[in-house]
Amino acid sequence: MVGRTEFMIAYAYLLRYKRRANNPHDKDHLFKRRRGVATSLGILIMVGILITSIIPMFLYVNEVNNYYDKTVVEMKIADDERSREDIEVYAYGFNESAISVWLRNKGAVSVNITHIRVMRADLQKVIIFNSTNRPDNFTLQLSASTQVTIKGLDLTPVLEDGKNKFNVYVATDRGNLFASETNTLSQSENGWETSTMEFLINAMVHSSSTKTFLLTAWNATDHPKIYITEKELIVSALSTSYTIINVPGPGPYNVTIQWWKGSAWEDPPFDEKSKILSYSHPITCVEFYYPPPP
Repeated sequence: MVGRTEFMIAYAYLLRYKRRANNPHDKDHLFKRRRGVATSLGILIMVGILITSIIPMFLYVNEVNNYYDKTVVEMKIADDERSREDIEVYAYGFNESAISVWLRNKGAVSVNITHIRVMRADLQKVIIFNSTNRPDNFTLQLSASTQVTIKGLDLTPVLEDGKNKFNVYVATDRGNLFASETNTLSQSENGWETSTMEFLINAMVHSSSTKTFLLTAWNATDHPKIYITEKELIVSALSTSYTIINVPGPGPYNVTIQWWKGSAWEDPPFDEKSKILSYSHPITCVEFYYPPPP
């Protein structure tokens, strides 16, 4: 049985609890405690929302902005490089049904050539040469100040009597298109000629070693010889360079080539070419090889 002392202690605690329950100050304290718990829960909920939605959204937007800024910079660099591309293109006859294209990168950036486009002047036929159909000697990359000759581009599929006039273009992967300086190129019984009314002899020089050459042209009907022009040309080893020799009008011309030997030009010239220019064929091409072929 519960003793009198234990009963009195329990009764005292009961009275104390009733008094606290009816005490407004104690009720306010309990309310504040409950309100503090609710505030803490609210803060936790807000932190959870912040972590799960707002922060990831901020990171995503920041990543998008960074990607946009990077893209803008890359596009500016690409536009700058595209504007700095500069390719010299010269197309000339290879044989009666094919042409060759000489390319020189005059710009300060490397160039990736995607294709060479040969378009008939009547716009009815076009043929494209790239690494797929010209894998043997088609060079896709040209570093700054380098050159290459792509020989024997066969135009047989687009040749048609009376319509064999072509424009040649070289395309790069940056979107530039460079036209040949000899456009429009026409097939004739005398070979390939251009349709301009300037009288020019385009001289191509192929060399196995670095040499300085002198090209001299004169009218073959002049006796004694009256030299029209002299052009010096430096050709690097295992490469090709070309120059344009302007002549005053139609007629037969001879072109000779010499190389600088010690302190003077080689004498006599190691090679000589003869060409005839007319109003219907005002431009022609000569090719020289050093050393001369046997």
